[in-house]
Amino acid sequence: MRPAGPLGICALMFSRVKLGHGVGLRTRHYGQFLSEQPGVEWVEAISENFMGQGGRPLRVLEKVRRDRPVVLHGVGLGIGSVAPFDQAYLREWKELVERVQPALVSDHLCWGRARGRYAHDLLPLPFTEEALGHVVERVKRVQDHLGRQLLLENVSSYLVYPQSTMTEWEFLSRIAERADCGILLDLNNIYVRRAKSRVRRRGVSETACRWSASASTTSPVTSIAATS
Repeated sequence: MRPAGPLGICALMFSRVKLGHGVGLRTRHYGQFLSEQPGVEWVEAISENFMGQGGRPLRVLEKVRRDRPVVLHGVGLGIGSVAPFDQAYLREWKELVERVQPALVSDHLCWGRARGRYAHDLLPLPFTEEALGHVVERVKRVQDHLGRQLLLENVSSYLVYPQSTMTEWEFLSRIAERADCGILLDLNNIYVRRAKSRVRRRGVSETACRWSASASTTSPVTSIAATS
């Protein structure tokens, strides 16, 4: 851990952790993990499924943690939201992290909270300088709260923002560099985004062809934008 910066936020030098091959912990696995020693090197647990509660789920997670490394992966932080952080959420999350001592802690590079409501979805961000600075500041606050580093996962997306001024990989890499956080690279999400991007480009091209064939006097840019 580096000394605190001018904002009182500690800077953390990210270090890679080699875990091998793991699986996601699901309720249908509980009995097996309690009675056996499954042949996996590490386990990923969804943070929200174990926050603020005890009982069997937490007992299973603690048993798993005694036997192998655990990675806590969240879905509800909303690091890109403009709404203030849910303080109860942060408190319960930190309690879980301190109790489990996971090998890694991660969440998604997305937003999902606005005006007191939670969308229960991983909504993509525009790739702009403003959004980048906003996310970096919030990542630093979260890492300072947890006392450890956070990994951000790229999300799948079915839309793009015309306001974006950079590529997704530039946006993500610059956040990691400036916030000193890690990247959880989801290859399937990259494939989904690329596949949807091809569909959007094909739709735009088809619209342009229809516009050209119709010999319309409407601006082609306006026509394409309105259709897409």
